[in-house]
Amino acid sequence: MDILEPKNIINKEFDIELFGANILATRDQLGEDGTYDDVAENIGIESIRYPGGSLTEHYFDLANPDNSKVIDINSGQPLDFLPYSEFMNYAEDAGKSVTIVLPTQKYLSQQVDANGNRFAQIDEDTLRGFMRDTLDGIYGTPSIRAFEIGNEYWGSGQMSSVEYGRVSSRMAEIVNEEISHHSGADSIFSDTDIVVQMGENYNYARLNDDYAHYGSADEKIAALNKDYNLNLDRSILTPGGKISWPQLANKLIINEFDTESEQNAIDGVVAHIYSTAPNNLNSRYFDFNTINKTWTKEFDDLTTYVTEWNLRSNTSALDKTKDYGRKRC
Repeated sequence: MDILEPKNIINKEFDIELFGANILATRDQLGEDGTYDDVAENIGIESIRYPGGSLTEHYFDLANPDNSKVIDINSGQPLDFLPYSEFMNYAEDAGKSVTIVLPTQKYLSQQVDANGNRFAQIDEDTLRGFMRDTLDGIYGTPSIRAFEIGNEYWGSGQMSSVEYGRVSSRMAEIVNEEISHHSGADSIFSDTDIVVQMGENYNYARLNDDYAHYGSADEKIAALNKDYNLNLDRSILTPGGKISWPQLANKLIINEFDTESEQNAIDGVVAHIYSTAPNNLNSRYFDFNTINKTWTKEFDDLTTYVTEWNLRSNTSALDKTKDYGRKRC
């Protein structure tokens, strides 16, 4: 039996809603062919995110969600893929709520603006068809906790923050329209959220190198305001007087939610927390603080979702042979 020794105790109650899990459609299997359902039941998972993270952008096809085979983007070889119906029926039978991640990577045109950012080109027929079939229970009828727009747009989504803002604002609007027009909008889907990713200054969305040639922070602020039609002031600076590029990434996404319909479509913001604590305690809270300084100031009553979380392996405070599993909770 595993025995966990708490390092400290706090007087707060943690609800079961805080502990969901991902299912990875290219790895996990259900029933006789797998162990995921047994593990989920044994550790008390009540909510599951499908089809996973990066693989959503690479493999989940809304036009063919029950596809059981996909082509590996690296090897070119076939991969097994857990069909949407199989997952949804399992979740329904097991009484698990679900979060469905909607792919975004392919919803961009080749047309670009003056900054090189592409414009949204949503396949509305496919997205609306998928939503209607899902809401009508064609694939199964588990409780749907949320629809999550994309996964890590700056990585597997291969987008800038502006591009993700353009895609996510329109997708959220479409998803909200389909839920609102459904007969179950005020009953079975009344608590179903639409959530978008917070901004990050990584990979495809990294901007600081583009403005490194400006000498001062004020010059960078002026250039950013001009390039992106923003109204930044010195509140965008860190205590050290530098641009807070993560805050800027979020402001760029928010800036694309420029209609009341788009703004009213979303219920929450998604963070992925991979902490390096105890080496860096701030890594536990940085993204939450960023959300509070950006999204919370522009939108009322947004819920913060953490749909991926763990401890990073790149910290000397952890022993990979011992520090895993429930210790990472």
